[in-house]
Amino acid sequence: STKSIDSAVGLDEKDDGIPANKRGFASVIQENAVTKNGEPIVVDKKEGGIPPKKESTGRPKKEATAVPPEEVIRTGTIKWINFQGRYGIIVQDRQFRKLGVKSMDSFFFFNEIYPEIREFVPLHDTHLITPIVNKEQRIQFQARAHERDGKKSLRAFNIRYTKPLARRSLVTQKGEIPMLDWPAALTLIRKSKARLGNDIYNILSAPEIDEKDRLKRMHNALDHCNRKIEWMRSQVTSEDVAKGCKTKLGVEIYDMLTDIANVDNVERRADEAYFNCLSDLSQFGIKLTQNQEEDLKGWVERRSRFELRGNY
Repeated sequence: STKSIDSAVGLDEKDDGIPANKRGFASVIQENAVTKNGEPIVVDKKEGGIPPKKESTGRPKKEATAVPPEEVIRTGTIKWINFQGRYGIIVQDRQFRKLGVKSMDSFFFFNEIYPEIREFVPLHDTHLITPIVNKEQRIQFQARAHERDGKKSLRAFNIRYTKPLARRSLVTQKGEIPMLDWPAALTLIRKSKARLGNDIYNILSAPEIDEKDRLKRMHNALDHCNRKIEWMRSQVTSEDVAKGCKTKLGVEIYDMLTDIANVDNVERRADEAYFNCLSDLSQFGIKLTQNQEEDLKGWVERRSRFELRGNY
């Protein structure tokens, strides 16, 4: 009979003639699988008997956190700079003008170009800061919102070149803007050494400080002085210093020779100008010849003796 034939080949009439041993995952799930609530799982045979995917019940994925506007590295161009007033204005590139405070321009002060500058230059010496930047120069920077008299604006900081300059100081090789010219750097180096002498004097003259603590304080003062001097030297190149010292020497000699009739002891004045030039070079760590070092040392000793006698 038909029923016996069906049974012989393993057909099940209620499953549309599909062999029971080949009904596979679809038929098993359809007949046996239930949810935790006892409800059968609905299977779509057209999709190969795969149960429909349930919506994820896990924790929602975290959305990407937006970078705060003050941390974004922006680019722009120096629009205007006032060396006497010690500030300037940057025109932001178009893609940054709606980021944070909507503004085309960003204002900056010289002492905010390099964030750590207060560590190296005291507040009363900030007038010596002269950044090497020009109008229309391309730079990169960060900016924060600033409010004054109820008006919001942008204040730029951490300003750098977009491309390192050729033949410049150590800082420009890293894209940083030099903050000093060589005369200002020389002045600050001498002031730093004078400050070190004052600090050492105070340490040595304080009776309440024990010997171990005294040595520690002296080493700390020396380390701090060396860090400042190293930073000041990094702002200029040896070529700039040498050129500046020789220019200064030439001007002094020219002025002296053109008024030689009124100059007392021309030879000593010429020596003084020359050795001052060598001294300035040595302040920047520029190596002198052996003869120059010996001559400079002798001149310093002679000048010290003259000053003590009041004859210099």
